[in-house]
Amino acid sequence: MHPIKVLLFDDNIEWAKATQAVIECFPELEWAGHFFDTQNVIEKITQLKPDVILLDVQMRTETEGIEATKQIHEASFENDMKVIIQTDYSNQKTLLQAIRAGAAGFISKKDDISNFVNTIKNIYTNKCFITPETAFNLTEKLSDCPLSDRELQILVCFSEDLTDKQTADKLYISQSTVSTHAKNIYQKIGVTKKAGAVGLAFRKNWFK
Repeated sequence: MHPIKVLLFDDNIEWAKATQAVIECFPELEWAGHFFDTQNVIEKITQLKPDVILLDVQMRTETEGIEATKQIHEASFENDMKVIIQTDYSNQKTLLQAIRAGAAGFISKKDDISNFVNTIKNIYTNKCFITPETAFNLTEKLSDCPLSDRELQILVCFSEDLTDKQTADKLYISQSTVSTHAKNIYQKIGVTKKAGAVGLAFRKNWFK
């Protein structure tokens, strides 16, 4: 497997330098660069083509990381890019907002180097770092859906018995992007098939 290319968005220069130093110590990782904010985030990602994006939740605003995550997720990049939110896990509402925006997982700035690197590798290889149980605990406490808006759109198509190709045509995205979103849906809510995902969505009243 090629090195995992990591791009950081964080307004703390000392943290950025430390992160770069850690990434460059591991041959399985590659440093793609660092930006202090998420202005023109899609253009930056398109140019650098990272595999993993580390996003601080709070930069210029308290929700900048969440808003950027949603933009990235809705842009539907062809590669299986992962957005990891840097957080201290203290704000459950922020965690759920991040999940709904399309974050693949979370990482703590307080982690030791080994955990920090393993988290990046695990999330990139679809070993989900936020477990389905965690997602559901957050959902139950906040009475909300853990899926992003795009994932809900795809789940609606599945409920209409559309194939991946028909779903892609309807949403003007590629079939591989549909497959990637479907995999993320199953991972988040702890099912393995379309029928299970659709059935759970109806029971939870996510199709509003």
